[in-house]
Amino acid sequence: MKKIFITLFILLVFTSLVACSKEKKVNDETANADVANERQTNNSMEEILVVGKTGPEIEDFIFEPAEINLKVGEKVKLTLTSDDEIQHGLRVGGKVIQHGESIEISFEKPGEYFGNCSELCGAGHALMALKIIVE
Repeated sequence: MKKIFITLFILLVFTSLVACSKEKKVNDETANADVANERQTNNSMEEILVVGKTGPEIEDFIFEPAEINLKVGEKVKLTLTSDDEIQHGLRVGGKVIQHGESIEISFEKPGEYFGNCSELCGAGHALMALKIIVE
């Protein structure tokens, strides 16, 4: 019985680490995500608030919105926050932002880009994903 629990624990840790380290990219060399410091904010730029959410069920671990649609070259400001005391991180476009931080981001190539939670936040951590569709 002890071996089963140890095996399950190792599997859970491995799954969380794999989910944290994977970021699907549309060819890393051509994606060219343009991520800038929030001090370079353009007043006409759209700000998108990304909220990390957790709950009692694994399915409750989400980012909202879960999907963002952008045009090629469109620059937006992503701001990460949380709806509870859990502080999430967001890995997107080759950068990591923490709770309360913002980044400016744009993509020069069409495709699907993925972000994920960069802070171990609970049982559903590996499910927390953000999809950015660039057309």
